[in-house]
Amino acid sequence: MAKLRGLFAAIAAGGCLLGNVLSAAAQPVTRPAEIAIDADDIAGVVTSENGPEAGVWVVAETEDLPTKFRKIVVTDDEGRYLLPDLPRATYLLWVRGYGLADSPRTRASSGSRVALRAVVAPNARVAAEIYPANYWYYCSDPAGYYPYVQNCPKGWMQVVPQNVPGAPAQ
Repeated sequence: MAKLRGLFAAIAAGGCLLGNVLSAAAQPVTRPAEIAIDADDIAGVVTSENGPEAGVWVVAETEDLPTKFRKIVVTDDEGRYLLPDLPRATYLLWVRGYGLADSPRTRASSGSRVALRAVVAPNARVAAEIYPANYWYYCSDPAGYYPYVQNCPKGWMQVVPQNVPGAPAQ
């Protein structure tokens, strides 16, 4: 009888656990709340193949004004951005960030919502050419910079980027 009670207890516990898992899986996926905009703002969300992109730049540029105009903002933790208080014009929007290639330009005008698609760089070299690091890694033996030298037995040194033949320009 004790074995039977234990079996029923195990089945009941398993049923509760399964019910909680299924209940959690059935919860609706929450989307980031939209940012309120008015007639002179542009807002939206930046995503890539990895989902929402936090901490990337959204650039808005136009030549429709007496001088070339550019405004840059950074996305929040949910990939949302707001370009506030823009002069009336047509803008080219694009995304830049660490590990990304520059995204294609997208046309937009004030008062609109624009979903932007970030492009993940195909490799570290491409990413570094677009958005260079504040420092490079240098190896004294064998002499060279990462990624041109892959292994550095004596340890890497952080150095300020310099013009090196064959290396990405700063």
